Amino acid sequence: MERRKNTTSPYPAEFRTWAVQMVVENLGSYGSLTAAVTDIAGKPGCSPDSLRAWYKQAQREAGS
Repeated sequence: MERRKNTTSPYPAEFRTWAVQMVVENLGSYGSLTAAVTDIAGKPGCSPDSLRAWYKQAQREAGS
């Protein structure tokens, strides 16, 4: 039997957008993207890896 990875995010799109916006607004206060997502991810309660992926996806979609 083939196992499929669950690709559905447990976080709604509005939540992801809000969390990414927090990174965008506060990135200048941190020395790196890693420092920003590590600190900010704890506030909304998501993982730093998820937040970094959402941020990078938003940047790609924005053409940056």
